[in-house]
Amino acid sequence: MQEQPECRFCMPMPPSENALYRNVPRVGRVKTAEYKRFERTIRDWHLANMRWIVAHTKLLNLSDSSRLHVESVFHFPKERLFCKDGRVKRLDTSNRVKALHDTIAKVFAFDDRYIWSFRSEKTVGVVEEYVEVTIRLIARPSGDRPDPVGDRQSEAQSSSSSNSHCTREVF
Repeated sequence: MQEQPECRFCMPMPPSENALYRNVPRVGRVKTAEYKRFERTIRDWHLANMRWIVAHTKLLNLSDSSRLHVESVFHFPKERLFCKDGRVKRLDTSNRVKALHDTIAKVFAFDDRYIWSFRSEKTVGVVEEYVEVTIRLIARPSGDRPDPVGDRQSEAQSSSSSNSHCTREVF
């Protein structure tokens, strides 16, 4: 079976879904200062890594029948995850997944409807918070509707280096 292209990178930690919006009377939901700060950070990160992002968007070579699997590892300092007495703190990474998926979709210019599956975990031991992301194409099961544009995935593989994945520490 042919190995599916994948893209690995590190990016700034998204805020919790609980910190994205606030309700303002007679206005409705508005973005919080934390969310606006994150958007600026991502914009700067995106601009700083534009060449790399464009190259790997081409490697993924998405079509209307593409399916993606996204893995995310949320890295936190020990004091964010544990109390001094060793009890686990309330830090729910699932609240960060939606903001992460929306950000990835925006940066790599695809609709998040292509994300068919995902896995996330949190880990401890870093000084600065960040998220490590892997985006992988999911092979279509046999009998699935064929890609209407043709097998562009094999073209992407042959035009890329002999390595079908990329690794990049980007901040």
